[in-house]
Amino acid sequence: MTRTYPGADIGSDHDLVLATFKLMLNSKRKAKNPRLHFDLKKLRDPNISETFRAQIGGKFAALTLIDNDVDTMANSLKEVLASTAEEVLGRKRRTIQPWVMNEVLDLCDKRMELRKRKFGSNVAMENYQLANKAVRKKMKEAKEKWIDDQYVAIEQGMSSGRWKQTFSTLKMLTKTFQPKKNLIEDKDGRLLTDNEDIMQRWSEYCSDLYNYELQPDLSILSATRDQPETDDSPPVQKSEVEAAVKSLKLGKAPGVDNIPCHKHQK
Repeated sequence: MTRTYPGADIGSDHDLVLATFKLMLNSKRKAKNPRLHFDLKKLRDPNISETFRAQIGGKFAALTLIDNDVDTMANSLKEVLASTAEEVLGRKRRTIQPWVMNEVLDLCDKRMELRKRKFGSNVAMENYQLANKAVRKKMKEAKEKWIDDQYVAIEQGMSSGRWKQTFSTLKMLTKTFQPKKNLIEDKDGRLLTDNEDIMQRWSEYCSDLYNYELQPDLSILSATRDQPETDDSPPVQKSEVEAAVKSLKLGKAPGVDNIPCHKHQK
């Protein structure tokens, strides 16, 4: 908000200006490490899986002949895995609906190219309309096939006892819109609808949760501090690492190295 004071006698042809402003500190943004999402579903194809393993094995064999330190070897392994996955698997294409496959996305890309030239001539407009109809038809067929596959997966899951996967699929198929409810209960179990009462309840809950007296046993801390630091544990074996990787559940997100565990579980 600004305001001028032209009547101030300061011996100048300039006018005084009074401004009111708010100063906000800008948070420093951290540089994010872009995560690569490879199309791991292609590993379900035996031919692609065998090709991937063969290329990885050949490149790993060449790395073992080079005498490097641990850090250099780890970086080399990371680069080999990333380059091979990029070449054989490719990156996962982002889709909003689960039934949109690569074939449908390819048709959408073709339609996009025709859309740019549809006003050039009548033939171009006709080609765009045909491509648009093909995309809609393929999208409908893909959705129907995906729903049928989910029903088959539910039947197989119920017959084999995989209840978690079965109920997860059922929930995905039958879920409906659920509006958010801004209602909480007080200590006596009564619902609170007023915003002031809800804020007061949250304040009361946080006060009871964090405001407590902690009385640590100082004798235990002093005894721990006086003990010498020793590491008598044996070194980690290769078999232990392999067993840990194979025991990981499917769908685990990769770490900072962008290497999914699915590549090493077989």
